[in-house]
Parts: sequence; structure tokens; C-alpha cells
Amino acid sequence: MGDPWSGNWLWLWRMDAMGRDAKTLAKEAKGLGITGVIVKAHDGPIGGRWMEQFRALAGPLRDAALKVAAWGYLYGKDPVGEAVRAAEVLEAGAEFYVADAEVEFEKPGMGEVAAWFFFHLYQNAPGSAPVGFTSFAITNLHSRFPWSTFGNHCRFAMPQVYWREMGFDPAVCWSRSWSSYVGLGRPVVPVLQAFGGVDPEGMLEVAELAKRYGCPGVSWWSWQHATTGQLEAIKKAGRLFGVGKDYAGRWSEKAIDRAKELGLMSDYADGTFRPTQALTREEAAALAVKMWDRAMEQVSGCLNQVAKKVQEIAGALGGVAGVEDGAEDAGVEAGS
Repeated sequence: MGDPWSGNWLWLWRMDAMGRDAKTLAKEAKGLGITGVIVKAHDGPIGGRWMEQFRALAGPLRDAALKVAAWGYLYGKDPVGEAVRAAEVLEAGAEFYVADAEVEFEKPGMGEVAAWFFFHLYQNAPGSAPVGFTSFAITNLHSRFPWSTFGNHCRFAMPQVYWREMGFDPAVCWSRSWSSYVGLGRPVVPVLQAFGGVDPEGMLEVAELAKRYGCPGVSWWSWQHATTGQLEAIKKAGRLFGVGKDYAGRWSEKAIDRAKELGLMSDYADGTFRPTQALTREEAAALAVKMWDRAMEQVSGCLNQVAKKVQEIAGALGGVAGVEDGAEDAGVEAGS
């Protein structure tokens, strides 16, 4: 199994802005191809309605076989209070916690404030707490931010790769973000843009790049802002990160994926693959025929290539012979 932050995650800011209750949202989330939801649980040192929101969603999401994580916005004015709120949500069962630190931490002395926050968080958090942070997309554009402090105290980093908002080409924004974050020495799980008119094709392009670069997962800001088309792109991205695969994490995962790519095997009608289920005789027969047909296609293709090459060689040899015959005729005429 992967780390808690692996997979395809969706961020939630305000449940009340969604216009649906927790059970309805959990049912909808189940169909979005996501691993789970990262729910806002505190704003600075204030829990209140934010913590109530987390608790309201946690049960229904878990009942829907989804995971629930938490995030909180840090202002740095009361780092001890903020740490207490973060520890509370981990104690409440969050899969992981994300500290959202942005412009407030570009002020002088905020590295010490951040260190104080993490000290108190780990003093109060249960066990080896899975804590990460999210911030600006490109580190070298924000040199005053205490990157090393957050990198040293967190187990993963979640850069906010909002390419359209930043005016970047999707691939360029991703490349610059990745190259700036990889030096922190932490797994990168980007927060990708799902708001502001971003096109679904660009969303999938960046998700595919994240997968290719070895990211264990991606996440999307945010559920309440995403359009129907953007939510569909998020669902497709889930397949890149193994969401919905009942064989994810097994030793045979890559082989099964390859067999499906080749068209040799497929999921059952209910979307499961059932990796440990034995083949029936009729399934074995269908697989044998597919493998035979595939092999014959390969053989036929090879024979066609060989035949084409033979024709090319024969044509070339015929041309040479014609030149030689012409030269001999010319020699006879010249000598007569």
C-alpha cells in the first residue's frame, strides 16, 4: 500500500457553499474517481464550524469507502493555537494533515514562527503524524518564504500548480514547479487547478506529467469551484493513480494493466478485476483465442514486412542488372 497521501484527492473549502448535506456529498464523491477528500478543519487558531464540517463529512465519506484528510490555513499570529487545532483533527482520524502557508509567511522572522508551530504540533499529535504543507507553485519566485523549515518538518509537499491563473502553459508550469520543489527532498503531491475556466485537456496533461515524474498522487482545488467537465477530468485522472482498481498495490498490478492495454483481459461488468479469482473454462477459452489472434496479427505483420523488404531488394538487384546489361551492349557496339 502507498503512503496516506497517494492517489487522487479533491479539496473542499466550504460544505455550506455546496448546497448539499454530508451524505449526499459523500454519495457524489464516490462517483468522482477519487481516493478521498481533503476537508478544511481550521482557519488559523479557530476550529469551530470548520472542525464541525470535518466531523460531519468524515463519517459519510468513510461509509462510502472513501478516505478523509484535513487542511488548515496558517496565519502565524498564534502558532500554538494553530498547532492545537491541527493536532485535534489528526486525533479525530484524518488520514493526513496539510498546513496551508502562503503570503503571511513571506514576512521576516516567519521561519521561527513555522518551527514553533511544528514543535507544538508534534508535541500534541498522535504517533508519527502524516503532515505535509501546501504553498506557492514555484519556490524561487518566493525567496522569502521559509522553504527549508517547512521541508524539514513535513513528510510531503503540495505545490499549488495553478497554471491558468499564473498565465503559464500547463507543461511549463508543471516543469518549473517540479524542478523547484524536488530539492526539498520530499514527495511532491501537487494541488492542480480545477477552477477558473481551466480546460479538462490541460488538467489531464498535468496529471499525466505528475504521474510520469513519479508523484505518488495529485489533488485538485476545489470541489465547490469545479465544473462538470472539470470533474470528469478529475475522474479520468483517478485512473492514472489506480483509483478504483481492486488490484492496486499487488505484485501483479503492472502485468494486469499491460494485459488490459493489449486487449487480452478486461474488468467485469461491475468494474472489478478480481485478481485472485480463478478462470472458468469459458474465460480460458476466450483468453486463448485472443492470444492466438494477437499472435497471428503479429506474425502476419512480420511476414508483410519481410515480403516488402524482399521486393525492395529484388527491385534494386533488377536495376543493377539492367545497368550492367546496358554497359555490355555499349561495349560491343564500341568494339565493332
